[in-house]
Amino acid sequence: MTSDDIQWERSYHRQRRYDLYVSKCHRYYKKATSLPKEVSLLETEMTCLSFAKELGLNKIQELVSSGCSEDGGFYIITKFCGLNITRRKLPADWSEQLDEMDRQVDRLRVEKQVYHNDIQVRNIFVDLTGALTLIDFDLGSIGKPTGRAVRHPELNSCMKVRDRITNRWGVE
Repeated sequence: MTSDDIQWERSYHRQRRYDLYVSKCHRYYKKATSLPKEVSLLETEMTCLSFAKELGLNKIQELVSSGCSEDGGFYIITKFCGLNITRRKLPADWSEQLDEMDRQVDRLRVEKQVYHNDIQVRNIFVDLTGALTLIDFDLGSIGKPTGRAVRHPELNSCMKVRDRITNRWGVE
């Protein structure tokens, strides 16, 4: 897949837009399908994650590398950050962690004009230590939020995630 020495364990998820793999050394490999739109989305995600890494934001998925694979497909490699949060896997300090995530998302917006545009439960992962991480900037934008996020500003904060945890999952 890539020219590095990472052994890609198995296909993690196949979508129309991307192929995802996970490695034994705790990395995600996300490769765009050959369609130009998907490559553009992945390049935007790479830029957003690069800015987050530059700012040292630890509640946002960490970019390890990016580039073109041997077959010409664009890819990104990020650190493994667990699996989707669920009621059962929710850490005791979830509210404080979401507060910090909101602060980091705000800092990314103010300092780098980056908008996630899709902050939802499915884009918050939890690892074995209980750390929450915001993933999936493929709908992200730089400069201004997308039209959908303008109509639904809660997609650029953890408000929708908090609502689901407290109102649907019944967690205080």
